[in-house]
Amino acid sequence: MNTTRVLLIGVIFLGLAASGPLLPTGANAQADCDPIEDRSLCIEAVELSEESLVLGEQGEFTVTVRNTGETVTSGTVVLHTASPENETEAYEVETITIDPGEQASVSRAINASTVGTHGLRFSVLDAETRQPADVSEVHTIEVLESHPAELGGPIDRTELALVAFLGAILSLVGLGYRMVQS
Repeated sequence: MNTTRVLLIGVIFLGLAASGPLLPTGANAQADCDPIEDRSLCIEAVELSEESLVLGEQGEFTVTVRNTGETVTSGTVVLHTASPENETEAYEVETITIDPGEQASVSRAINASTVGTHGLRFSVLDAETRQPADVSEVHTIEVLESHPAELGGPIDRTELALVAFLGAILSLVGLGYRMVQS
């Protein structure tokens, strides 16, 4: 009984550790969002359509910014990239104006044109002072030369047939076992 409890507690702790920190970090932490005078724009979320793309494919990113200040505020969303060779670039994506308490999202396509792992970080600059109001954590996208050869992707007919076949075999083994037992 004690062994079962210890194993159960261990599994719970491993699950919590694998799920990440309990407190928000990066783009989700309000403490990282610095107000500039009476204006405050915070990056609420960064979403990437894919974690990996094949050379020539296209993905998408979406950045959601919230105005946590007291006045209507404008800000510029900037994409900072790091190539596999660690060359960095910054691109102004869009300038947005947000009412207090409201949020706005900006989406753009990502072209997979260079093989390797690319780093993406987003910032929002106050439109009046050009000072960074908030910066996201680093996200990565891996660009592959071709689709991986291993299993993956959507389940196809062959995989469904294999599961049905294995289920039938297990059923026959179970029936045979019951016949031997009786």
